[in-house]
Amino acid sequence: MRRRGAIPGFVGVAASLVLGCGLGGRGDPPPSPSTIFEPAVIGLIEATETGTLTSTVRLGDGPTYSLPDNSPVRLPNGGGVLKPGDLMLAGPSVPPTWWVDLPPRLLNRLPGATGPEVIPDGKCWLIDGGAFDEGAAIHFSSGLLLQKAEGFHVVQTWIEDPLPARASDSLCVDVGGHVTTLEFIWEPF
Repeated sequence: MRRRGAIPGFVGVAASLVLGCGLGGRGDPPPSPSTIFEPAVIGLIEATETGTLTSTVRLGDGPTYSLPDNSPVRLPNGGGVLKPGDLMLAGPSVPPTWWVDLPPRLLNRLPGATGPEVIPDGKCWLIDGGAFDEGAAIHFSSGLLLQKAEGFHVVQTWIEDPLPARASDSLCVDVGGHVTTLEFIWEPF
């Protein structure tokens, strides 16, 4: 014999557990940044060459940089593999004191496409990692500080309190290194 109210009672307890464990909603905000890294170098990667311990990157405007692989100077906000068409942001000096590689958001990219034709519009190279709104700038948990582009906006306007962005959210950076949009907000439910 089944007791009345057993199923609704179980659903209520399960929902309380999910919300109580922080699994409902967007989760906890990211850690606040404790440093500031502002890019001294912003450029499109034109060519790469992978060595044993370093990768050589030539930017579209001419300079070449040797970047140590798996180095602590690489910020965690970007893509995994340096590729032509990616946007590189780096600190001062040669080799750079820090760097990050941002892959382009590719819409309708054909397999095997390379070079400038894979860059959609010059407005979106993806960057992720927790980020905070600081008025005219976005400050990432890693310490990376990027100015907002004129017209910066949140694409998913129905999300309440979109900033600070969580680690799973994606923002877009334009070819000049300015944050153009909070592009994607991950919602677990």
